[in-house]
Amino acid sequence: MSSANQQPLPHARVGMKAFASLNSPNYRRFWLSSFGQSAAQGMQTLTISWLVLELTGSISQFGFSVFLQGVPMSLMMIFGGVLADRVNRIKLIMVSQIVNMGLLFMLGILALTGHIQIWHVYAVTPLMGAFQGVVRPSSASAISDLVERKDIMNAIALNSTLMNITQIAGPSAAGFIISGVGVGPALMVNASFYIIGIFWLRRIRNFPPLPRINRVNPAVDLLNGMRYVRDVPPVFAIITMGCIMGLFAHPAQQMVPALVREEFKLGATAAGFLLMSAGIGALIGNLALASFGDTKGKNFILLFSGALYGAAILGLAVSPWYAGSMVALFFMGMGRSVFVSIGNALLQLIIPRDYMGKSLAWWNVGGAFTFVGAMPLGFLADAIGLRLGIALWVLVYIATLVLMGMIKPAIRKIEANPQSVPAPMRA
Repeated sequence: MSSANQQPLPHARVGMKAFASLNSPNYRRFWLSSFGQSAAQGMQTLTISWLVLELTGSISQFGFSVFLQGVPMSLMMIFGGVLADRVNRIKLIMVSQIVNMGLLFMLGILALTGHIQIWHVYAVTPLMGAFQGVVRPSSASAISDLVERKDIMNAIALNSTLMNITQIAGPSAAGFIISGVGVGPALMVNASFYIIGIFWLRRIRNFPPLPRINRVNPAVDLLNGMRYVRDVPPVFAIITMGCIMGLFAHPAQQMVPALVREEFKLGATAAGFLLMSAGIGALIGNLALASFGDTKGKNFILLFSGALYGAAILGLAVSPWYAGSMVALFFMGMGRSVFVSIGNALLQLIIPRDYMGKSLAWWNVGGAFTFVGAMPLGFLADAIGLRLGIALWVLVYIATLVLMGMIKPAIRKIEANPQSVPAPMRA
C-alpha cells in the first residue's frame, strides 16, 4: 500500500469515527466516483426493468432479460479477478463505465425515437453484464489499496453507504421520470451519471503498483485463485454463502417492479418507492456498521444479517399489502447490505494482496447470480404465482444459511481478529 496517498487530513476535518477512511485523499476520490456509478446502477434497476415490462408485459420475459445480463457478468467476473491482479484497477473501472454509459445512451436514443424493440434490450444487456463483470473484482479489491488496514471495514461500509444512498434516490428518481416523461428520458439521465464516476476516477493519483509475483499464465493464475478459495475454509464458506444468496435470495428484489405492476396494479413511481425503502434500510445498516469501526465478532454479525435478510424476503412473499412490502424491503435492504459489507471486510482481512482480485472475483460472482436466478424465478412465478415463487426460492437460501452458519464450523470459528486465520501454502 502506498504511503504517499495516505496523508491524513487534520482530525477536525473528518471528525467522526464513522468517516475515518475519508482521511485518505485517493479514497475520497474513489468514494465520489462510486457516487456516479452507483447512481447509474440504482436507476438502471428500474429503467431497464420497466422498459422490458412495457415492451412485453411478461414476468418470464422480464426474468429472461435479467438472466441475459447475469450469465456474462458471472463468467467475465472470474476472468476479471485475474485481470484485477495484473492490470491497473482504476483504469479498468474507467473503461467499464465508459462502455456502460454508451450502451445506456444508445437504448435511450432508441426509446426516444420510438424505434426500441425487445431484441435491442436482449442485445445490449449481455454486453453491459460482461463489462460490469470484468470490473467488479477491481472495484472491490481497490479499496484495500486506498486505505490503511485498520480502516478497511470502515471504507467498505462507507462505500456501501454511498451505494445505498443512490439506491434510495436512483429508483425513485427513475420512477418519477418514467411516470412524467417516459422511459427514454430516464435512460438518458441514467447514462449521464456515469460521467461523474469517470471524472473522479481520473483524479486518483499514484495508485500503488501491483506485485509482480503472479505474472504467470492467466489460466494458471485462475486455477491458483480457485485453489486458494477451496483451501481456506472460512473463505470458502463466506463465498459459498454469498453465491447461494445471490442465486436464491437477491432475485426477490429484482422482482419488485413485476410485483408492483402485476400484484398491486401500480405504476413506476410506486415501484421506485419500494426500492427506495430497501435503500433506506441498507443505508441505516451500513451507517451503523461504519460507526462500529474495527469491531469484534464480525462472523456473528455476518450470520445474523444473513438470517434477517432471509426472514424479510419471506415477509415480502406473504404480505398482501403495499405498506407491508415496504417494511419487508426495508429489512431486506438492511440485512443484505450488512451481510455484503461484513463478508467483504472479512475476506479483505483474510486474503493476501496477491490473491485478492482472484478470490474476490468469486465473492462478486455471488452478486452476479442475482441476475442468473431471476430467469428461473420468473418462470416459476408464471407457473405458480409471484409470491409463492419468491417464498419457495428463498427457502433454498435459508437452508444453506443454516448449514453453513450453524452446522459447518468454518465461519463460527473465525477469531475476533480474522488475521489469525492461517494462510495456506502457495498454490
